[in-house]
Amino acid sequence: GGGANIDRKDSKHAVSEIIKLGRRMKEHNWGAVIFAEGTRAKDGKLKPFQVGGIATLLKVVPNALVVPVAIENSWKIVRYGSFPLSVAEQIKWTVLPAIDKTEKSAEEITLAAELAIRTKLNQTLA
Repeated sequence: GGGANIDRKDSKHAVSEIIKLGRRMKEHNWGAVIFAEGTRAKDGKLKPFQVGGIATLLKVVPNALVVPVAIENSWKIVRYGSFPLSVAEQIKWTVLPAIDKTEKSAEEITLAAELAIRTKLNQTLA
């Protein structure tokens, strides 16, 4: 496995880490998970998706499949911060259809993923 340790306060380092992740994905035929929303909302309402991580990854691995996953109720675990964690919350993951990337920019791909997830969660785009 592997991952990219992202410090949102250091965008140069974050981009470098995503590029390294993309190279490992390409070399090993790996998948990756990107939380394009950034910081988890404490009220369950999605924040606008950020395109940077997806755009960077798609530059390195342009043939990567983009599959949105809607995660319901994960916000309830950390609604009071990291302590105390809420327990016995039911979390549901729904894997949605892959995004057709044909002739689409990274911005359009990110928006399509966001809209698919928002639709599943019954949330409108702000």
